[in-house]
Amino acid sequence: MPWLSGVGENMRLGGIGRIGLLGRMASAIVLLCLLQMAFSFFIFDWLERRSIQEDHARRVAELLVVSKRVHASRPERAAEVMSTRHLDVSVAGTPLLRENGTSSMASRVHKQIIYWEPELRDVILRLDVMSERSGARHLVGSMSLDNGRWLNFRSRNLGENWPGLLSATALTLLTAGGSAAIAIYLLRLFGTPLRALAKAAAEIGAGKTVSLTETGTPDLRNVSHAMNEMQHRIAQMIAGQAQAFEAISHDLRTPLSRLMLAAPFTQPEDIRDIVAEAAQDMEGLLDSLLAFLQAQYLDAEPERFDLPSLVRALSEGDDQIRWTGPSEFAVLWYRKPLEMALRPLLKNAQEYAGAATVFLSDEDDLILHIVDEGPGMKDADLKRIFDPFFRADEARERTTEGLGLGIPTAQRILQRFGADLQFVLADSGGLHAQITLPKIGRDQGRLKKL
Repeated sequence: MPWLSGVGENMRLGGIGRIGLLGRMASAIVLLCLLQMAFSFFIFDWLERRSIQEDHARRVAELLVVSKRVHASRPERAAEVMSTRHLDVSVAGTPLLRENGTSSMASRVHKQIIYWEPELRDVILRLDVMSERSGARHLVGSMSLDNGRWLNFRSRNLGENWPGLLSATALTLLTAGGSAAIAIYLLRLFGTPLRALAKAAAEIGAGKTVSLTETGTPDLRNVSHAMNEMQHRIAQMIAGQAQAFEAISHDLRTPLSRLMLAAPFTQPEDIRDIVAEAAQDMEGLLDSLLAFLQAQYLDAEPERFDLPSLVRALSEGDDQIRWTGPSEFAVLWYRKPLEMALRPLLKNAQEYAGAATVFLSDEDDLILHIVDEGPGMKDADLKRIFDPFFRADEARERTTEGLGLGIPTAQRILQRFGADLQFVLADSGGLHAQITLPKIGRDQGRLKKL
């Protein structure tokens, strides 16, 4: 099922190796909360500044009216009576400001003062805003009095609003954070069926049968049901193909056996050799195709066995296949699938390379290495090494055995049980096969030294 393998790999990469759909949605929610918080910050800042400026203008208007009346009754004490810790007042013969300030804030405060105290409309009132390096802003102004003198004043901290703004910001932050946390939790809750579907798709792509629980929203239930039905139909199709081919192969073996028995009595000698070789090729073809189909539906249970003994048995005592690992290394894995995968790999090393070295590396996962001493392969051929029926240039001669199904069969059966097979060019120039066996007990299985 190459297309299913591709689907499983894409789901695995999309759902695990990168940020998935739910991760993007959660990121979008967090971003929206941050934007909402920033927007609220500026809105609160603007509203509070306007409110405080308006209140400040109202208080200044009242003080100016009172100052005018105090000066009318007791001019010598006007400055002393009206000066407070918020307002500095002095009476002089010249104004502090020769003209109105040009800032929009000064103009807005002037209009608000007139709005609150309309009687100030008939006097000359000049206002400006002074800023300090610390960021504080003060309202300064000059107002004409009845006897030609001027009331100069300074009102401190125009628009001071940080305490209120910080409170509003903290409230907004708590609200946004709580909303984001609830939304992410709900997304994770709703995404559980999607993650189960992604995991199931990856396992189906590796050739496994997964029974999905049809839960969640109606759409998710429909998808789960469709995947269960799809698995059932695919399993039936593969079983039908395997049964049909097994029946055909059984029927073909009888005439093949007769042909092989009759070959020694065939004359002349060159025809006898052709008939015998053809019969052997057909039998090898049937065996290769049966192994290729069996790799798609083979079932096995983990068992304990000695890995070096298995490698030595499969190499059939050939001294050219050198095991350089420990003399004993007991593992808990799937013996039959590993044997079916190792057989064509070691056979290829024997036939096309002449010699190979087999060794282990035990890291997070156990890796079995097969490094041959052959001529290697071209990069273009190495990319097609897992294609069924593909034979590299050096192996296309009909004097060599095989149909190009050994390596694809090994890859499929290893993937079915959660392992992986990769080929790279060795430093010596030959081929370097790497079989990664996940350890049974974690994820799909952990292999451990026993």
